[in-house]
Amino acid sequence: MRPTYNAIRSYKIDIRNSSEAHHLHVNEWGEAGNSRVILCLHGLTRCSLDFSVLGSFFAESYRVICPDLVGRGQSSWLENKFLYQVPLYIQDIIFLLSKLDLKDVRIIGTSLGGILGMILASHPEKYLRDNVSKEITEQFVSMNTWRPDKLKALVLNDVGAVVNFSDLLKLKDEINSGCETYLTIIEAEKQIRLTMEKSLGAHSDLEWKLLTSFYTRYDPKKKCFVPHYDPAILNPYDLPALVYDFTKFGLDTIPELNLYSFYDSISAPTLLVRGLNSPILGKKVALEMTKRGPMPRLVEVEGVGHAPTLMHLHQLQILEKFLKAHE
Repeated sequence: MRPTYNAIRSYKIDIRNSSEAHHLHVNEWGEAGNSRVILCLHGLTRCSLDFSVLGSFFAESYRVICPDLVGRGQSSWLENKFLYQVPLYIQDIIFLLSKLDLKDVRIIGTSLGGILGMILASHPEKYLRDNVSKEITEQFVSMNTWRPDKLKALVLNDVGAVVNFSDLLKLKDEINSGCETYLTIIEAEKQIRLTMEKSLGAHSDLEWKLLTSFYTRYDPKKKCFVPHYDPAILNPYDLPALVYDFTKFGLDTIPELNLYSFYDSISAPTLLVRGLNSPILGKKVALEMTKRGPMPRLVEVEGVGHAPTLMHLHQLQILEKFLKAHE
C-alpha cells in the first residue's frame, strides 16, 4: 500500500449543459492511461476523499476516479438548491463518464453513491413504462452517451433497492452533527469520533484524523472548521423547520424509495456489502436482493452500522477478490 493517501491527480470538470452551470472536482489514483477504471461514488454527506485509502490500495491495478458530487467537497455549491436531486447527480456522472471516454468501468457506491450505481448499471429500456421512477428514467434515457454494458462490476456498499426514509431517523444525531462548527481540528476529531464511531465502527487514531480531514473544511469567514458540504443538500426543498427536523413529522411520513425497477434489470456482476448493524440496509431487504436482479453475493462486516468505510485491509481484500473474479 502506498505511504500516502493524497490523490495523484486532481482536476475540475465544467458542466454547462444543465439547469445551472457548475463544476465537479475529481480526485484520481493510478495511471491516467490505464483503461481499467474504478469509479467511486460517495454517500449523502461524504466526499471523494473517503476513498483515499481504497484509491491507494487499487492504484497499481486500476485508474481510480472519485468525483465530489455537486454541493460536496471542492465541487460547486448550487444557487438553485432544489437541483440537489438524484437526476442531476446522474446527469453529472454520465457527463463525467463521457468526458473522460471511459469504457471499462467498475462502480463502487456507498449509500447514495450505491443508488446512483444501481441506476447507472440498469437497462432503461426494460422499465420505460414504469411510472414510479419516471423523472429519473427520463433524465437517464435522454443521456444516451452511457450504456450499462460498459460496466464490468458493481459494488453496493450498505444500500438497498428499497430505502425507508424513516430509517434515516436512526442517523439523526450523525446527520445533525453536520450543522456544527469546530474551533479546532482536534475538537472536530473528538466530536466526529464520538458521533460516528457507533455507525462506522472501530478505527485507529490515524484513521479518525483522516476521516475528520475528509469531513471538514476551514471556513476563513467564521474562523472555524465546518462540514465540507452545502447544508442545502439535506433540505433541497427548503422545507419548514418543523418538517425538516427529522422527527415523527418529517422523514418517516415520506413513502419508501423503491428502486427494484432499476435493480431487477442489472446484469453486471454485483457485490452487496452490509454493515452487520446497519440501520439503513436491513437483513430482510439484503437477502431479498440476493434472490433477484443480479443476485449478488452478500458480505456482512461485523462491528459496523452505516456504512463500512472501505479503509480496512480485510474490507479492501473482499473488493479485490470480487473485482479480480470479474475481469
